Amino acid sequence: MMIFYVLAGLVFGLIGSMGLGGGVILIPILTLLFSLPQHAAQAANLITYLPMAAFALFLHGKNGQLRLKRILFMLPFGLLGGALGAYLAAITEADFLRKIFGGFLIFTALNQFLHSRRNRKA
Repeated sequence: MMIFYVLAGLVFGLIGSMGLGGGVILIPILTLLFSLPQHAAQAANLITYLPMAAFALFLHGKNGQLRLKRILFMLPFGLLGGALGAYLAAITEADFLRKIFGGFLIFTALNQFLHSRRNRKA
């Protein structure tokens, strides 16, 4: 069983470090394969994301790809949105939260599929 945790962590870390939204992989793995409750899976996703985000921020800063004025403008809104989202997730029943997340995954997949088809035709 431990090998599955290691593999899930490696896949999540690789995908998350590329900015592709590792939670799209990690949350379903934790809920479907490891039977973790939805709230716990989302919390684990956020906790594991922090070191990857810090490392990515460091690398982007080192490469001169950060625009400090834009970051400082967006930061309060991101913090407010994160706090509001965490509060809403905490007061939402797990089954409904799972359905919302599933709907988000379906919407994202359809959006990517349609966007890729439009780009091929252009």
